[in-house]
Amino acid sequence: MQDWSSGYVTDIVYTHGFYRELTPALMEFQAAALGQRRPGARTFCELGCGQGFSTNLLASANPQIDFYANDFNPSHIAAARELADEAGTPNVCFFQDSFADFLERQDLPAFDIIALHGVYSWVSSENRARLVEFVRRRLAPGGLVYVSYNALPGLSQTMPLRQLMVEHGSHSAEPTSTRIDAALAFADRIKAAGALYFSQAPLASARLDEIGPMAREYLAHEYFNRDWTSFYHSQVAADFEAADVAFIGSAQVLDHFEALSLPPVQQAILDDIGDPAFRETVRDFLVFQHFRRDLYARAPAQIPAPAWQAFWLNQRFALSVPGQAMSNRISTVTGDASLPEAIYAPIMAALKSGPKTGREILAEPAIWGMGLLSPEESERVLIAANAPRLGGGRPFHRAMAALAALVGANQVQPALPADGEADRRRCAGAFNRAVLRRARNSSDLGFLASPVTGGGLPASRMNQLFLLAHAEGAVDPAAFAARILGGVSTESPIQRQYEVFVSDWLPMATALGVL
Repeated sequence: MQDWSSGYVTDIVYTHGFYRELTPALMEFQAAALGQRRPGARTFCELGCGQGFSTNLLASANPQIDFYANDFNPSHIAAARELADEAGTPNVCFFQDSFADFLERQDLPAFDIIALHGVYSWVSSENRARLVEFVRRRLAPGGLVYVSYNALPGLSQTMPLRQLMVEHGSHSAEPTSTRIDAALAFADRIKAAGALYFSQAPLASARLDEIGPMAREYLAHEYFNRDWTSFYHSQVAADFEAADVAFIGSAQVLDHFEALSLPPVQQAILDDIGDPAFRETVRDFLVFQHFRRDLYARAPAQIPAPAWQAFWLNQRFALSVPGQAMSNRISTVTGDASLPEAIYAPIMAALKSGPKTGREILAEPAIWGMGLLSPEESERVLIAANAPRLGGGRPFHRAMAALAALVGANQVQPALPADGEADRRRCAGAFNRAVLRRARNSSDLGFLASPVTGGGLPASRMNQLFLLAHAEGAVDPAAFAARILGGVSTESPIQRQYEVFVSDWLPMATALGVL
């Protein structure tokens, strides 16, 4: 492997993923919901952007923000720039630099948001130090940092499996895809031979069975880089102290609803711990955390109670799942939980007609008319300022807590202000047309940009082809999709999928502005 790669896989490109947690509006909602001032992002930087699909999508949906992204792999950056050019996205700039070179650039602004998705676990200690130093130098006052990483103790059983496969592959000069196949076969052989490791580490055994069918592009970058490190939360928090940023909370909203996911005896243990970093580490033991998504802030400041109440009143929300996917059942890290139907149902009903502010939701007769809220309570929004966690601690307004839980469950999204939406629709529309054109030949790009939420909407290739058919005026969209997919008869499930598309998916996509 070439020296310039620093031990990172370069002969297989990474997948074209979109990672919801990188959405600026979602990060700012999280910070504000946790009682922190929102930065009102105007600049955004992603370090280790891979194919750059997330950054491209976010830039198109947020033309009010200047986006910068870096990855040292030339294939990744070439693909990212090609998509940006095809979509005509003017507010995104991609750099093909090492982290050492990017750190020393003099042509970068201060950033309101810096995002590191996964990369912290897959680079050397020297490069981790450079990432921290970049945050120290480049994060603006009040700025947010998102960092995700492989976590302990959840990966404690998997780490030896990864080591076994990497060491096996190190003895071969074959391409990475060939080495992955051989390493998986060797691990299966070891398991079949009755290796005590697999019987004593059942999660590793299950993981080996799980990853076998996965795309080699994914496995190459997830498991076969030279550097692959898992961390306890307290270790990462200590690293970022050097960047003059403070941990403000998990970037996964539902983590803050501990009453939904942890039994009382475990909540009591956490409530007795005063040190925030140690508290998070203990929580990771309770839930056996294997991947963390964390938010940090520079000089975080509490929002005064009136401003916090105004935030909830003025924040817009949008439904982001088809009707058939709506549910008051939400998945937490420890299992499923249910939101009270009396609160959940009127909120979802209110959002079916389109995005609404917290004030508009609370004014719905179905909410206060059922005795959940009085009209006076709707106006006051009795949310206690400085609540340490969304779902516990001080009193928290039930309707607002339900909204936050639905955001965490990815059924509802915080939406951007109505002002500026026309410009956002124009930019996101150009990006979405580029994605739809590519759907003729590929299923690589699985999301469309929403100018309403400033984030991404999952869109299967089939739904993209149906949208493309509508855009091109096809008389029979099901037949249009069937021809592209190889002449499949419209008597097949394609016709039935189109009927579901029209009745369920298309209204949601229209409300989110992706057309």
